[in-house]
Amino acid sequence: MLRPALALLIVACGGSAAQSGSAGSGTCGNIVVRYSTAFAEASQCDPAAQAPCGAQRPILMTSGSAGLCNDPGGGYVNAIGAAELDQVLQDYSRAGCTVGSCPHGAAHMPVCTSNGYGPGTCH
Repeated sequence: MLRPALALLIVACGGSAAQSGSAGSGTCGNIVVRYSTAFAEASQCDPAAQAPCGAQRPILMTSGSAGLCNDPGGGYVNAIGAAELDQVLQDYSRAGCTVGSCPHGAAHMPVCTSNGYGPGTCH
């Protein structure tokens, strides 16, 4: 099940990625599932930390089949999580899958929003 923030990112993008492989099934689709899990963890943050959301990575999108896209206004994650996402992105690229562009968001400074309990979320 997707976390609410992750589902919001998927809906916010809504574009389509140009991909050599099929992102919805097979290798690309399996890697997108791995990326989704890693992204959910990477978007958690500590509002008291210095630059808690200091990295930006592609977000998940859906339009026919799942894939990844660069969004200038989203995809903010913590630095440790960014390193883990980079490993998954390398696998994605090696499999012939490409990251598309989703120009829906406007660039902004990332913030870590606390929900009052547990870790915050990068936005």
